[in-house]
Amino acid sequence: MAHGDWFPTRELEQIDMMRKWKAGLANAAYRTQFKWDDEDCTVLIAAIDAALDAHAAYEADKTPEKRLAKDHALGQASAAIRDFANAHIRYNKRMPPEKRLEFGIRERDGEPSGGGEPATRANITDLKPLGGAAVEIRFQDEDTPHSWAIPAAYNGCLLAYAAGPEKVDDYALLTTTELMTHHIWRLELPPSAVGQWLSLAVRWQSHTGIKGRWSEILHIAVS
Repeated sequence: MAHGDWFPTRELEQIDMMRKWKAGLANAAYRTQFKWDDEDCTVLIAAIDAALDAHAAYEADKTPEKRLAKDHALGQASAAIRDFANAHIRYNKRMPPEKRLEFGIRERDGEPSGGGEPATRANITDLKPLGGAAVEIRFQDEDTPHSWAIPAAYNGCLLAYAAGPEKVDDYALLTTTELMTHHIWRLELPPSAVGQWLSLAVRWQSHTGIKGRWSEILHIAVS
C-alpha cells in the first residue's frame, strides 16, 4: 500500500477494515479518550452498516442491481472513513501509534506530506451518461487543461454530488463524496437515480485532508 494511501483497495480487505472500524467507533472509552463526537461516530457506523449489509446482500444474490448498490454503499462508507480518519485519527495527538494501528493507520501514514491549499483548482471537463444509472466524469486542473496531472502532494480529486428530482446549486447540499484517482471516472448510482438530476462539483484533496477550491456545480440527467 502506497505511502498516504492507507485504505485498502481490495474489497474483502475493505470489508474487514470496516468491521474493525465499527467496533472501534462503538467503543465508548475511545470516544471519551480521543474526544470523538458521538453523533459523528453514529453517522459513520450507519454508513459502515449500510456497506456491510449491501455487500452481504450481493454475496447472497449476485444480481447487477445489487452489485451497483453494493459498490455505491462501499464507496460512500470508504469516503466517510477517510474523512473521519483525516479529521479525528491520523493527527490526533491523544492517540498513541498502537491505537491508530487498530484502525489500519501506521505511524508513517500520519506524517504530513506537505503542501497547503493549491493555488489552482480542479474542473470537470466532461460529463457523459452511460446508462444503467452510471455517469462518466472527466476532470483536469484549471491551470493545466492539457495535462492530466494531479498537483504535487495531492492524492486525488474529491467529488461531491447529490441526485434528486431538482438541480442543486448549493455546495452544502452535495452531501455524498467519493475520491476520484483517475481523470476519467465512472460513477455508479443506484437504479432509483434514473430519471433524476445529478448535481456535482469537484476539488483537489491532499493526503493530509487539505482541500482546494470547489469547481462550479454542474448538472446532468441520469439515464
